[in-house]
Amino acid sequence: MASASRARAELELGHFGELREWWVGRTASDGQLQMARLVALQRNEVSLRSEGAWTAGPSSLLEVLRLQRDEVRNCRVLRWLLDPITPHGLGAVVLERFLADLADAGAPLLDEPHLATVETEVTRADTRADIVVRHPRGTVVVEAKINAGEGDGQGAGLAAQWPGATLVFLTRSGAAMTSAGGSTWIRYRWRRILQHVDDALDQASAPANRQQAHARRAVADYLEGTRGL
Repeated sequence: MASASRARAELELGHFGELREWWVGRTASDGQLQMARLVALQRNEVSLRSEGAWTAGPSSLLEVLRLQRDEVRNCRVLRWLLDPITPHGLGAVVLERFLADLADAGAPLLDEPHLATVETEVTRADTRADIVVRHPRGTVVVEAKINAGEGDGQGAGLAAQWPGATLVFLTRSGAAMTSAGGSTWIRYRWRRILQHVDDALDQASAPANRQQAHARRAVADYLEGTRGL
């Protein structure tokens, strides 16, 4: 398959290379040659389009749907990736590495991540936590941002509703929270957790069944669509 792709690429480059050479050395009497080469290029384009080798536009479903920077949808996918019992078959690996990062930043270590449950869009009073990790020995509350800004007093309000929880501010840049008030939020980057997902996918054993294989493809497509986070 790879050799066929290389052959098509060499064919394409060969045609354009010949056109470039002709353009540099052309004369006023080259009209017929110009037309012949343009016809050849058009035929080559038709062939490449038919084979799916002439492409443009997005390559992932998330990009096609223009959801790659949608906070709500990304948080729902992240919850799915963090949850040890979802059918992607990555188990607790992503959650374990995420919790280890938080421990390195000074949070209590929540080992045995397989005991945790993960929820999204959890409301308390007039606040909503994007992601909540509940563990027998502690809770992690994640406030995620991609393009939107913080609401007035948003961080302080969440902290008041989740006393004792480890608070995480998830952003593209790893910025500090400006609405925290007197609460302490651990700064965390989207790229960091997506790298954990990528590593877990790369190191995972072969899918155990068809459902798991399908879920793994979904994970890979998600990573492709969120390259810019």
